[in-house]
Amino acid sequence: MLSVNSFAQWGAVEAMTGPQDCVEEMRQQFDIRRKAMMEALRSRGLWIGVATTDDLKSTRRCLEVLGVEEYISFWGVSGEGLPEKPDGRLASLAAGHWGIWKDEIAMVGDNPNDMRFARNGGAVAIGVKSGTGTEDMLREQADYLLDSVDDLVDLIDQINTEEKRNGTYSVKACV
Repeated sequence: MLSVNSFAQWGAVEAMTGPQDCVEEMRQQFDIRRKAMMEALRSRGLWIGVATTDDLKSTRRCLEVLGVEEYISFWGVSGEGLPEKPDGRLASLAAGHWGIWKDEIAMVGDNPNDMRFARNGGAVAIGVKSGTGTEDMLREQADYLLDSVDDLVDLIDQINTEEKRNGTYSVKACV
């Protein structure tokens, strides 16, 4: 049985019945940030893909509603005869689709299964702490940790600058 304290109950009632002006403002700010990040990745020539255990129809609908479907060029989804996360063969399929190496893909995720997927696929593992996984859960397997996905573009720039200096491969795609 779940027992929610009265303070939380009162807050929930206020959130549902109080002024909602801030909700629209937050949605607009989210739209601006999301579009800026996707455009920044695109302007750097990065491919963007999706790897999920959800089905194609619901995944496409979700990304359509979020306004980012147009940016996606690889769809690694369940029920399409593809390997499922954390199977590393999915990273090979994405790399083949884009004509790049697996280690040129940054797998961005918020839980340990996403990090296992990156490891199994030979990709760069980027954990995002603002999702479902905790920092402790992600730290063990992530190559890099971000407080928020908003920090992704700067990290990709940093990785690519370091790798150019070292003469190694750079990140050319994000999944």
